[in-house]
Amino acid sequence: MSIRKKALALAVIVAAAIGSAFVIASPAEAVNSHVVGHPGYEQRCLNDQYNVCLYYNTNYTQDAYWGIYFQEPDLGTQYFLPFTGAGSNQIVKNNSNFMFCTIYNPGLCVSYRGTGWTGDYDYESYNNIGQLWYTINRNASIWPN
Repeated sequence: MSIRKKALALAVIVAAAIGSAFVIASPAEAVNSHVVGHPGYEQRCLNDQYNVCLYYNTNYTQDAYWGIYFQEPDLGTQYFLPFTGAGSNQIVKNNSNFMFCTIYNPGLCVSYRGTGWTGDYDYESYNNIGQLWYTINRNASIWPN
């Protein structure tokens, strides 16, 4: 085999190897975010002085809620407070519909779809309350900051 043919064969093998690497590699996933809420508040969360509260359903003044002062990487270990309405004692993870943020400016409250603050997320600013969008009933972690 001539040097030219050997070089061409080697080039084809290298090109095939590089091409297969691109086929095997998965593309990066885009993360979606959405600002939720409108100015407002929920008295129970304010009374307990939580930084952020999550609510079991859209009737946030009467349904169960859960609040936290710091970030939580896995809502699967958290439960809606007992005797606070429909959804009491249910796991917070993948069961939240509304969020209320009480962090002072310039803070944000962020609800993530994945544990460890990963994936799609919804966020709102100080004294806003609203229905979750990307993480409605699919939330796994939360970060008030």
